[in-house]
Amino acid sequence: MEEVERQERTGKPPTRPAKVTDNRPRTPPRTTPFPLFQNLAKTYGDIMHFKLGEVSTIVISSPAIAKEALKTRDPMFADRPESVAAKIMWYDYVDIV
Repeated sequence: MEEVERQERTGKPPTRPAKVTDNRPRTPPRTTPFPLFQNLAKTYGDIMHFKLGEVSTIVISSPAIAKEALKTRDPMFADRPESVAAKIMWYDYVDIV
């Protein structure tokens, strides 16, 4: 059986482990998705639909269409699907005004 040598205690606490973010200078900088969406809008138009995993995402790259979607047709886009967890937590939504 191999014998493990014990290190002498110096009374100082051990050093903290290095964080993963310490490798930042060696990793390439993150880019924003906006140039990608601009290029896709040139090909596919001002309104695009993406399925990111299970999440549906709509990207609008025209200011006029964004204004219409967010101001004129706001009630159509403001609806959210019901959450079972929220329904239980808020007692079938009776206390939400």
